[in-house]
Amino acid sequence: MKTSKKQLSFLGCLAILSLMFVACDPGNDDTKVLTPAEKQQAYLEVKGNYAGDFIYPAKNEKNPKDNSDTLKIKWDIMTDSTVFIKDFPLSVFANYVKDKDLKEALKKAPNKDLKCLTNYYRLAPAGFLLNPVKQEFTLKFGGKDHKVAVYFYINNRFSFGLVVKKPNVRMQIVAGAIQMDAASNNYLQVPVALVFDGAPLPSSSPKGK
Repeated sequence: MKTSKKQLSFLGCLAILSLMFVACDPGNDDTKVLTPAEKQQAYLEVKGNYAGDFIYPAKNEKNPKDNSDTLKIKWDIMTDSTVFIKDFPLSVFANYVKDKDLKEALKKAPNKDLKCLTNYYRLAPAGFLLNPVKQEFTLKFGGKDHKVAVYFYINNRFSFGLVVKKPNVRMQIVAGAIQMDAASNNYLQVPVALVFDGAPLPSSSPKGK
């Protein structure tokens, strides 16, 4: 995977493939609560339809130093309370489970729009907490259908979005569990941080940019 210099520091936070959970921290210790007007102002700063990179942990057997891979992806920030990540590739979770049957089935999992609820916490630059809604879908293997659910961290400082350099927005979400058939077993080996880095499409560039 080719990596630009602007991504290097952020990609360093994707060392999830070790036995410990490492994720990027937005680095905001300001506990001030934004007023409704300030939240609206922050939202208008990032409003738009985005396109960019989806960066996820992945082993490269040919290059042990390359611990991530990249796909192109789009997302929408069109309300002050939601982000919709378009055609999110659920198949990437096959990288992080050991169960052989589930791993093979996940490789064929469908793409689905991922809805995330937002709460703006910073005005300049705009920043928001990102709370993905659990993903539920059906996979068929072993001769029967299985209901699979992917759960994400919510109301967590490691799940966020922010303006890194106008007009670019960078986001991170953290998958915390994969469960199957309503059982309590967690098939996810470790929490997985997933990064999105992009800019508004020209036709939807936020006002003032």
